Amino acid sequence: MANQATNFLHGSNPDTFYMKIRVLLFFCFISSLNFDAFCQNLVPNPSFELYTTCPTTSNYYADLATDWKVFGKTPDYYNSCFPDGLPTNGTDVPQSFTGYQTAATGSAYVGFMTYASHVFWREYIGAQLLSPLQVGSTYQISMKVVFSNDNLAYGSVACNKFGLRFGNTLYSSLNSAPTDNFAHLYSNNVITDTLNWTTISGTFVADSAYTFVMLGNFFDDANIDTIRMKQIPNWVGYYYLDDVYVGKVEENSVETTSNELFRIYPNPTNGKVFIETNELVESIDILDALGKKIGFKKNDSESFFLIEMPYEVGVYYLRLNYNDKIKTIRVIKTNP
Repeated sequence: MANQATNFLHGSNPDTFYMKIRVLLFFCFISSLNFDAFCQNLVPNPSFELYTTCPTTSNYYADLATDWKVFGKTPDYYNSCFPDGLPTNGTDVPQSFTGYQTAATGSAYVGFMTYASHVFWREYIGAQLLSPLQVGSTYQISMKVVFSNDNLAYGSVACNKFGLRFGNTLYSSLNSAPTDNFAHLYSNNVITDTLNWTTISGTFVADSAYTFVMLGNFFDDANIDTIRMKQIPNWVGYYYLDDVYVGKVEENSVETTSNELFRIYPNPTNGKVFIETNELVESIDILDALGKKIGFKKNDSESFFLIEMPYEVGVYYLRLNYNDKIKTIRVIKTNP
């Protein structure tokens, strides 16, 4: 672990070093907020910041990221750890041989081929969870993906069904994870955004004590939709991945929240949350599962008000600011 921390913090690029320090401080800040969903992430090295070796053009596969393994073909690892002033190695962040993309968090991510027109090709990665899933428990799962903006082949076709699934098998580049049209979480929409990271999220009730998490496109060509982006002979779909999350949702988080100060309902909700209180609530911040502020509502004198939550399925937080105090309440967003 000491070597991993040294790899993470000590690069020869001062800007990268201070960026990573800021990432660690951000993690500490989020932890201080006592967000259970964030603190219980069962995915090791979820944003791929830790590495065993800085990637080079001769060795750049995703298993260079600490705790991650190649689960099929040749997924790639990108990190800004390569020293400035030297010739580019093609695996740098933000500029690499597959396009230009900043990381969603920190300075690293992985990349996958998810489709090819001239050959059947799927790339997968996997990691052992920090602890097995508990049968019958509900888990919040999410990841961030973005489409490659490569000028040549890598961003020539966009597709859907990029997904996450659980299992108990350790796969490899030669013994690939299955492409059998099943994933516990995947995107139905064809993702074409090359600038903004798209969050794919949902909830899952564990039906087995799964020990591994796997990522990639688990659907065959007949069961995905594609959009051809460039008129070239061979089309290749390529996506970057960052911020993988699997966290247990505590049972009391899916019940109506009520105490002597606040009554918040319904919880879970399909998009609208009502709050009743005798306290003067100055404002309400809406936060995602990672603690990022995504909404705001100001209330001056109401004791009963409505919060609209037009967001994806997942775990969110309402942070109520009242009488120079703060109360944070977890809310589960379900399908409409």
